[in-house]
Parts: sequence; structure tokens; C-alpha cells
Amino acid sequence: MAEDTTGSTSPFIVIGIDYGTTYSGAAWAKSGALHQVEVISQWSSQTIGATDSDKVPSDIAYDEYDRPSKWGFGLQASDTAIRWVKLLLSPLSLSALNTQEEKVVELTARHLREIGKTAVEVIADYLRFLWSHILARLRVRLTAPVLDNMVLKVVLTVPAIWDHGAQQQMRKAAKQAGILDPRACGQTEITLIAEPAAAALATYHDAEIRLNPAIEPGDSFVVCDAGGGTVDLISYTIQSFDPFRLSECIGATGDLCGAVYVDREFLKHIHTYRRHMRSLSRETEKRFMEREWENNIKRNFDGTAGPWLIDTPPNQQNRRMKAMRSVFKKEESTVLQWTGEHVREIFAEVVPKIIDLLRDQVQGIKDATGSPPKVIILVGGFGGNRYLLDQVQQNFKHMDIEIQQPTRSWSAVCRGAVHRGVQGGDRIVTNHISKFYYGVLYQTPWEEGKFLLADKEFDARRQIWQAINQMDWYLRKSENVLKILDVEHCFTAVYEAPEELSNQRYDIYYSDHDDPGTRLAHHTRRLCKLRFDLSNFSFTSFPVYMNSLGKEYRLVRCILRMAPTVSSLDWEIWCQGKRVKPVVEYENTQTEEAAKRPT
Repeated sequence: MAEDTTGSTSPFIVIGIDYGTTYSGAAWAKSGALHQVEVISQWSSQTIGATDSDKVPSDIAYDEYDRPSKWGFGLQASDTAIRWVKLLLSPLSLSALNTQEEKVVELTARHLREIGKTAVEVIADYLRFLWSHILARLRVRLTAPVLDNMVLKVVLTVPAIWDHGAQQQMRKAAKQAGILDPRACGQTEITLIAEPAAAALATYHDAEIRLNPAIEPGDSFVVCDAGGGTVDLISYTIQSFDPFRLSECIGATGDLCGAVYVDREFLKHIHTYRRHMRSLSRETEKRFMEREWENNIKRNFDGTAGPWLIDTPPNQQNRRMKAMRSVFKKEESTVLQWTGEHVREIFAEVVPKIIDLLRDQVQGIKDATGSPPKVIILVGGFGGNRYLLDQVQQNFKHMDIEIQQPTRSWSAVCRGAVHRGVQGGDRIVTNHISKFYYGVLYQTPWEEGKFLLADKEFDARRQIWQAINQMDWYLRKSENVLKILDVEHCFTAVYEAPEELSNQRYDIYYSDHDDPGTRLAHHTRRLCKLRFDLSNFSFTSFPVYMNSLGKEYRLVRCILRMAPTVSSLDWEIWCQGKRVKPVVEYENTQTEEAAKRPT
């Protein structure tokens, strides 16, 4: 039975929300029965089988007044669906995916400009619909008086490859959606967890890791969260089972190679064999895809030879001409018979990419630990696909790696988020592998031949030539940071008057490049601004700095401390042994251009 380690004494409900690129889901459990995690369903839908689906489409539509009007299964084929908005929260992570699917994001961004909304606002509109449905279902399950008397603890899942700026934007969207609106019984809490970590928790609590005799503390495993749009991978080493503790083994990786790309390839093949299918109405095409692809071949194909039958809609064009044709002329059959090779060509659009991502993770584990992982766990909607399972098994059988496809893999992430809320804190993953370089701009005394001439600037206060636009990377990509240790960076400033101690600002930059260089470059972006005030310190308490002209200033030395986790970055400024809490302003990742480049 799950143990409540949150420290809460009042009755509460833990709600896990998995906002996905193409589909979203939610699950919940209440105090006193935290081992009984229920998945939210009962969606409003006219699609066969969709009402009881574990997830709902992440689509949203707006009316002629640019007001949110429809969401999820409620959209009709004729509606202008806004989708893939999640990708706009982290453009740097998207560029790191090394894919040619920029057009998908550009189309979404254009839709947002047309309705005059940001990605955060659209996600907030969608989450408002989803949150309303969650509360409605909880009222049915618990009754309104019971629900209104229980504190809510919400856990949002985020991709493991997201930067912290994107995570903050997700928190902002949740707040705008009303999830944090005041409730009489107490304040709602929001925490984050990486999607693969949530999947690992769900798999553990389903007893599929915990009771596997082949897995022991010290062993590693890979979680592959294959969804509709993205595939997100991360590797963990098991520290202990009781309590369940993991350490990140190597950094997270991912790509845009989810199930929707297989869907598009299927349609492309269909249009080749049946040209009239290109002119079908959206509604007819949607129903055809659901019947013949989604619930038939895509779900059942296991790599075997076939034949695999596809019943296509008849060609309804030129009916009058057809009536005049000879009755002896053979009509084109509406049933296509495809061999296994035909279907494999469709899956070849994404499955090899997923295999390559898995190979990179497996090799990284071998390099880091000396041994391959014991298990590869496939979760997510596409992670439950039979053909993907077959191909992963075929490619890794020579390495004696178990391939696991857990039950209810599609809902694993939101169910794992509930377990995260039950256990509380960042206790599950004991370390953090940095996904980016983090650094600050600094200037240093000029040395001929060492710096670019464009970076040469005279410092009137210090009366020396300086090299500006230099980067000090104090946390490097793939660096293993223990959570009990903070990352520190020392910086100094020269001030002339006490007034300068107030309204201090320090900018933090980041880069996803493997070698970002030693100066500000085009791939470097500003992550956030730290604003802080030192006016409470006595100006005369700082040591005197005198330049070559005899002009006196005060030299201020500070220490920047950063505590990174998978779901947050905590910042502190220390001056003269005292802590100063800065105000952190994260950049708007949808509209922010790359950091200003030096000329």
C-alpha cells in the first residue's frame, strides 16, 4: 500500500495531469486510498469507444470571436483545430531534437498569431476545459461536499528534455487555467515531474519492476515514452526499492517521431493506391482513419506477412458517368490487400528513429556504468504498439535486455504523477543530469591575441581595457549534480554610490550545444533575469577599490547559488555571508529571440 509521505493531516486528493503534444490524460487518488489510482475518462464524444478512453486529444478550437469553444473529442473534422501547442514552450529543446518538422510548429504559431494568443494562453484555455472535466468527474465519484472539503495536490508532467524556462511557462499556464484558484478547504499545490520518471513510478507501483527478480539495486533501465508527437527517453539506475529511489544515469534525449508520423505515412500510401481518397471530406477521412487504421492495422500489425485488408470508401465522383459505363466493365474493388512489407514501409517512417534513440541510451549506460541496462520499458500511446515492441525486441535480443510493455502503458505517465504527489518532494530521483550548459556573461582584463577585437571595451571605473561578451559556463551539459550540493558562481562589481546597490540584475544564459564556446554565440539564449536589492547593506562595509587615477569605489563581491532539480531551479544570492532572495523572471520562450549577439 502506498504511504503518504506528504506530511498532510487534512484529507486531500492527488491529481496527476499529463498534458501531451497530441493527447492528454489525468488520474487521481484520495488520502486513505492512495494505492487506488483511478484514470479520468467519460469524455464527451461522438466517436465510438472514445468516451472510456484513457486520454483525450490535446486539440482546442476557437469561435469567430476568438473565444475557446471546443476541446478534445468535441471538435468536428470541419473545425480549425489548434494542436501541437506544447512544442512552442521550449523552442531550444525543439531545435535540439534534430528533426525537419519545423513546418508543424510554424503552422501552430501562425494559428496563434491569427487569434492573438500566446502558447501559454492557449494551453491555459485547454487546461481550463480539462480541469473543469476533472472536477466534474470527482464530484460524481466523491460527491460535491466531499470534494469541497479536500485539499488538492496537483502534479503536472513535463518532458525530460525541457529547459526550466519551459517548465515555468507550464506552471504559468496552469495558474491561468484556474487550477490554483482559492478553495475554502485550503490552497491547491502544484508540483512537476519528468514524464519518464512518472512512467517509471507507475511501472514500479504496478509491481512490474519491484517484483522482477532479475532487477536489483545498482541495475539500470531505460524508459521510452513514445507518444503521439514526441518520443522522450531517459535512463535511471535503481538506488533502492524500499524506499524507491532512482538516480539519473545519462541525460534525456528525444525526437519528433511519435505515432502521428505513422498516421501521415499511412494516408500518403492510401492516396497513392486510391487517388479519390484525396478529395474525401474531413469527416469521412477521420472516420476511415479510426476504423481501418487506428482500430485495425495500426493496433494489430505485428510484422507478419498478411494479407492486411483495408476497406476504403467507394469513389463517389462522376456518378452519372459511372451509370453510363458498360455493365461488363470490372469496377475497382474498395478493399485493399497489403502485404506485411507494405505496412512495414509505413512504420519505417519512425520506428528506426526510436531504435536509434534507444541505442544511444543503451550505449550511454554502458559507458557510464560498464553494463547495459537490464530493462527497456515502453510506455505512452505508441509505446503500446505491437510492431514497435517486436522491432525493439529484435534489435536488442543479442544484449540480453528485457523489453517490457507495461499494462495500461498509455496512462502510465499520469498515474505515475499521482504516485509522485503521494510521496511528495523531490525524493524519488536523487540526482540531476544537466540537459544544458548554464552560464553568465562576464568581462575580464584584455589580452592581445586571446580575444576578438569586437569584444574590446574600456572600463572607465577600473581604468583598464576589458574583454566583454565572455561566457562562464558554471554548469555543463551532462554534468551529474547531486541534489544536496548547490552550484556556485562568484561575481564582483565596482560601485560609486550607495544608490547603485538597489535594483541589481543578473542574467542567466543557457545553451544546448555540446561545445558552446567561451563567448556569447548565436545558440546561446537568456534563460532568466535575477533581480535583487543590496540596499540593506552598508555601502561603507564593502572594501575600497582605487583605480590608477586615484578614484575610489566600493568593490562588491557576491555568490550566486543554483540548486538544480529535474523540475526546478532554485536561485540564491549571498553577500557578506547573508542570503538575498532574488526575483526570478523567466523569458517568454515562445516569443523570445536568441540572446542579443555581439557585433
